[in-house]
Amino acid sequence: MRKQYSTFARRLTRRVILSVFVTMTLIAMISLSLSFHAIKEETEGRYQGMMDLVSEKLNKILLHEEICARNVFDEVSKNMDSPESVMKAMEEEIKLNEFTDGYFMAFEPGYFKAYPEWFEPYLNRNSDSIMNIGGPEHDYFSKPWYIRARKEKNEFWTDPYHDETVGSHNYCTFCMPLYDSKGRLAGVCGSDMSLTWLVNQLKEIDAGSHNRGLLDVDFIKEIPFHSFIVMRNGTYVSHPDENRILKDNVRNHIGVNDLDAIEDMLQMKRGKAVMSIDGVRSMVYYAPLESESVNWVMGIVVPRYTTWIPALISIGLLVVIIFIGLVVVSLSCRHTIRQISKPLSALADSADKVAEGNFEAPLPVIAYKDELCRLRDSFASMQHSLTQYMKDLEQTTAKKTAIDNELKIAYNIQMSMIPRKYPPFPKRHDIDIYGHMTPAKSVGGDLFDFHIRDEHLFFCIGDVSGKSVPAALFMTVSKMLFHTISMKVDSPAEIMSQMNNAMSQDNHTNMFVTLFIGVLDLKTGHLNYCNGGHCAPVILGSDAAYLDVKPNFLVGLMANMPYVGGETDITPGTTILLYTDGLTEAKDKDEALYSPERLLDYSKALAKQGGLSSQQLLECMSERVRQFADGAEQSDDLTMLAIRYLGPEQK
Repeated sequence: MRKQYSTFARRLTRRVILSVFVTMTLIAMISLSLSFHAIKEETEGRYQGMMDLVSEKLNKILLHEEICARNVFDEVSKNMDSPESVMKAMEEEIKLNEFTDGYFMAFEPGYFKAYPEWFEPYLNRNSDSIMNIGGPEHDYFSKPWYIRARKEKNEFWTDPYHDETVGSHNYCTFCMPLYDSKGRLAGVCGSDMSLTWLVNQLKEIDAGSHNRGLLDVDFIKEIPFHSFIVMRNGTYVSHPDENRILKDNVRNHIGVNDLDAIEDMLQMKRGKAVMSIDGVRSMVYYAPLESESVNWVMGIVVPRYTTWIPALISIGLLVVIIFIGLVVVSLSCRHTIRQISKPLSALADSADKVAEGNFEAPLPVIAYKDELCRLRDSFASMQHSLTQYMKDLEQTTAKKTAIDNELKIAYNIQMSMIPRKYPPFPKRHDIDIYGHMTPAKSVGGDLFDFHIRDEHLFFCIGDVSGKSVPAALFMTVSKMLFHTISMKVDSPAEIMSQMNNAMSQDNHTNMFVTLFIGVLDLKTGHLNYCNGGHCAPVILGSDAAYLDVKPNFLVGLMANMPYVGGETDITPGTTILLYTDGLTEAKDKDEALYSPERLLDYSKALAKQGGLSSQQLLECMSERVRQFADGAEQSDDLTMLAIRYLGPEQK
């Protein structure tokens, strides 16, 4: 009997092990196939992310250059009493901007009596003094950039060019018309950006991307991908091989069968394509730069074979893990079956059927009232419980899925109702606006909105009591009322009063909203505002301080409440920071609040830093709060809106 039992156990062990091997092998093959494609796509996605990162950094370089150039030109325009004061201002300002290669100021004929015809002071970063490069041999009045600046009366980037006026260099110049204090056109000013410097910047960014290799393997880190920039006609603006810059065209290095793909790129489209570049089959990720006055396309070239390497390495590791798992499972089955195979064989058959999903499978009859009988009874009870549990789980899952779908739809609807396109007024240069909202739950109760009517910027920010769907619905009503009433009413206090009367009618839930409404005259900088129980905004100029507001009553609880507004004047370059209490009441892991004091201190630090756009200001604030929270869960909706007044537009 003992021998028969041992033989049966060995035979059953072999069969079970074989079954396990076959099953896991099939699963492994399917998993390997799916994993291979998933990892390959993920690798391509990471390269796409690298392209987006390089593009973002390059856009920031151009934006920074534009901002610095504007600051320099503004400073020069304040010091145009004499040629000497102009040149002194240029010398002072070039020290403050490390990215600019040189400045020039090309003045109108006779603007200064000492220079009746040509006067174009030029200051190069590497030169000892300012040179007047204007003259018959450099008649800038006939230059396309001078003619364009006078005609369009607007700032722009020139196409890249090679210049030998002061040495032999490749440049791209940011130009804008220069006006004196009386509004007369004094000339055209320009800021030269060296293409050699730009190429070096891209090389540093490429090197940083190499150091973040997709896997921590030396030969993966050395994947030979590189960035390049071309103009719309295909001429290279930047390339690791500097001999191609302004002298070669990307079409000359593309396979004959890939010309259609390169034309899509030169049409300023965004995407990716497989093509042969310099004889190597490669993936090319490309996107146009965001600056409206620069028709450049940036791309990243990655040899095609490199996208397979991480997938192959991961698959190899997965194969080793699966093999080890098979060995462990085999040994475990061998040991377990030897111990319990004979008395439990019948019950195991039934268990296999239940494991396959047949919860009504019949169980064997156990003749003796021993531990095996108790196990059979327990299994029967479990079988019944599983049947009921699966039914309950199916119902619960269906309900939860429906709720999740509804919340997702509600979130998408809510996000679509707040401004999401920035800059919202791309053709205006007198205002810089940026805002974002982060709900604490799937949907939230914060709101902000703005629009321009009759050269006045109407804006608001609010925080609805409560959370989730009810707050979101109340938020929607508040936003629509603001937009509707502000299209006809000019006074912030009157807008808030009409909103309060409308929202308090039939408000059986006693919900309310704290609200701040402002109206900014874009011609004069005069600000009218009214506050309904909301947080006081922060005004950032050369310093930072809270706006003096009267709290007034909450909006939506009681009709016919009086609302008293305020007014002030803000100067160009001043930023209005509006926010909800999710900012000042953000908590860290110890439940400490971020507090209005911390907000004001950090605002003062940012004000001293100066030159921040509205988006940069909110990014700094968000990062500051994130560092303060240090991983603590967000307890309230966080909404911020920054409005930077740049001064009236020049006509």
